[in-house]
Amino acid sequence: HLFFFFMFRHPPRSPLFPYTPLFRSLSSDYLAAIVGAVDALPTPPSTYLRLRECLRDPESGISDVVHILQLDVGLTARTVNLANSGFFGCREPVQSLERAVSFLGTEAISALVLAQELFATGNVVDLPGFNLERLSRHSYQTAAWARAVALSEGLPAAFAERAFLVGVLHDVGRLVFATRKPPTAKEEREAWLNETATQMEEHHEAVGAYLLGLWGFPEGIVEAVLWHHHPGQSGESELGLC
Repeated sequence: HLFFFFMFRHPPRSPLFPYTPLFRSLSSDYLAAIVGAVDALPTPPSTYLRLRECLRDPESGISDVVHILQLDVGLTARTVNLANSGFFGCREPVQSLERAVSFLGTEAISALVLAQELFATGNVVDLPGFNLERLSRHSYQTAAWARAVALSEGLPAAFAERAFLVGVLHDVGRLVFATRKPPTAKEEREAWLNETATQMEEHHEAVGAYLLGLWGFPEGIVEAVLWHHHPGQSGESELGLC
């Protein structure tokens, strides 16, 4: 936590993808000031890190992924439910975790694990217009539609999985603002909540992209999150229109 606190209190001029158009988009003084006002940022969730480490191991297989997911009963149930949802179009009911993992693919599973832990945070501030459950539902729906559109366009399954991941993560910047610590003085709190809600609406894309860059996500995913309200500005990234 201290690492992310330092990075956002004192953002370096070239923390992400140096000398690229994406870096230039994320290195403005104005954005640095906004991001620097965030009190603390989460580290990548532990289950997600274990899963990504497992997937990087060429010796690992579906059974290893299943073992990680089985440690969380809620995550196991959500994985199977997602595989059976109408968006994924499975012709036969998916009744086992092994089958769900095989059917959904590793990127979709990674996105599900990350979202499960991110949206389980209990430290959300009551910002005007913000609702964590609604954000979670919107993120999953966006992810499912992004995957469905990619497949309907005849794009490879691996691309559809990445589109699903971007859909889940596209509004992660909202969580950064919603987990800021409000002032303790009652007379300051209402004005702070309104100002933070305004900043969240205006800057959640850039803040989310900055966070994902710190977490080591690929440039294409970071860029898609950054420009998800203005996809025409995303340059040549393959995920720019997700």
